[in-house]
Amino acid sequence: MKNLPEDSLKSRNPAGWDETKWNPSLRPLDPANGYPAGEAIRYECLACGDTLKSIPPHAAACKCRNVIVDVDAGRITVKDAAKFKVYLS
Repeated sequence: MKNLPEDSLKSRNPAGWDETKWNPSLRPLDPANGYPAGEAIRYECLACGDTLKSIPPHAAACKCRNVIVDVDAGRITVKDAAKFKVYLS
């Protein structure tokens, strides 16, 4: 990566230097606000290790059914949020 002047780096970070405000992979999840979804977003069940697309073509669930994505209803169910991770692929 090319070294850039500090002013150039600041212009790439519109929210200031708090990365959690502009990097969705670092934000804590709040189920009350819903879960992020998109083509590049994946859900991982830390209990069984399965990985699911956040927008699968059909309903999907991990092996242990901790994470269930119901595309027809537009919802995700997470039984144990401590064993759930969202990441960009």
